[in-house]
Order: sequence, then C-alpha cells, then structure tokens
Amino acid sequence: MDKKKKGILIAFACMLVFAVVGSIFTFGDFDLASLLEREEEETAPTAFYFHPPAYGVDILSDEAYRNTDRAIRLTDGGVTTILEEPYTQYSEAISCLATYLQAAVMGDNETLNACFTKAYVDKNGEKGRFPMQRLYDIVIEKIGEYALTEGEYAGMTRFVFHVSYKIQKNDGLFDSGIPSDGYKVRVFELLGGINGTQINSIGEYRMG
Repeated sequence: MDKKKKGILIAFACMLVFAVVGSIFTFGDFDLASLLEREEEETAPTAFYFHPPAYGVDILSDEAYRNTDRAIRLTDGGVTTILEEPYTQYSEAISCLATYLQAAVMGDNETLNACFTKAYVDKNGEKGRFPMQRLYDIVIEKIGEYALTEGEYAGMTRFVFHVSYKIQKNDGLFDSGIPSDGYKVRVFELLGGINGTQINSIGEYRMG
C-alpha cells in the first residue's frame, strides 16, 4: 500500500472515531452520573449464598449444630448471664426477645410474629413460613430503658437492645442480612405498656 492510500485510510479511521464519540454525546442519552451508577452496580458485591430451606429437618439432631454455643446470653450493666427457660421469669422485654429468638430456632413464625407490635407488622408485614434456624453465639445487650411522656407512645416505656447471633447454613428466610456463620449487631426497640411488651422496630447498628 502506497503512502497516499495509507494516509487516506488513517484519516478516514480518525473521522469515524470522532463521529461515533460525537454521536454519543450529541444524540445519545449519555449521562455520566448514570454511567457511574451502572458501573457501581456492576461492581457491587454479589448477594450472599443461601442454603436451600430444610423443611422437616430437626436441627437439634444435627451434631454440627449441637456443638455450637446455643445459649442466649444477656449483658446488662456489665454483667452477663445465660437465660434459661421459662423466659417468663425475666422482665417482659427480655422474655419477648428470648421468645423471638427461640421461635426462630424452632421455625415457629406464629410465635415470632406475636412478638411484634401492630405498627411493626403494618410497616414490615408478618414473617412468612421458615424452617428451623441454626442460631448460635446469641447475645442480647441492654442499652437503655426510657419512659415516654410525649407523642403517640406517651405513657409507655421504650427499651433498646443490641442483639447479635450467627446462623449455620443460613437459608435467608429468617434473616437475609448475614451470610452463613456471619455476624451482625442489630438494634431492637421494644415498647412496653399495659398490654405487654413487643418489638416495635429492628435496625442495623452503625458505629459513630
């Protein structure tokens, strides 16, 4: 190929590149922010792997699960104790949380849903059916107790706890926010009044 033809081809290629780029900026729906968002979505961590739900499986006969620390520990004022059944021997707030966690282990969504206030259910819906959950390393830490004097909950008491646990072979039906054997602290807000004490909200604990 002579130099003249080669020069023409190079010039044509350059014009083609500029035309394509120009069409993107001029005629397309190009949006740098959207592009960056798409790139972030594409590079975001993938969802956790969850095990298939094991309906009908008695996890209490699973040796690997039996070998974990399945006790429910309560930390209050720097003192840690192990909760024992019946949970009704403790305060209503502690009893509610222990019942909630035990219901998760037993795969009892009816008992678990009874631990929620109507406001919680109206906002989040009831927990659907799920099999027995292999919870372990369970810790309940009491953060505070506050008498409410204003607003719609005036006359009630607000209890705040940090609750953490791990789940062997997590199927994601009870808790989709942690991987199997993962760990996360959650903030539980309970409301207590003349009709008992129930869970009103569950949020993630954020340091700082």
